[in-house]
Amino acid sequence: IHYNALATDMLPPAVARDYHITRSQNRGMVNITILKKVLGTPGQPVHARVDASAKNLAGQYRDIRMREIREGNAIYYIGEFGVANEETMNFKVQVRPQGERDFYEVEFSQDFYTR
Repeated sequence: IHYNALATDMLPPAVARDYHITRSQNRGMVNITILKKVLGTPGQPVHARVDASAKNLAGQYRDIRMREIREGNAIYYIGEFGVANEETMNFKVQVRPQGERDFYEVEFSQDFYTR
């Protein structure tokens, strides 16, 4: 499971437009990619069920609606959420790759600076 989170105003305008992402210093985006290990390759992207949520240090919870993006052979999942300046978001992501019974979970933190 590969992941990152950033403020959407960091995206080039054309990219935001193409993927229907709202560019704003007060919007964050999480990007998740699931790769199956394949010997001799960087990995094979796989379809999965992806659930994501985040909580800030004040305990405010955000359920993040994820949507699948397919671009050639690439498959990734993005979700947007509101964010404030100097806000730390603790993310919890659950992934169930296609054909698997079990969910895999990853947790990570990201600080956002909007000014």
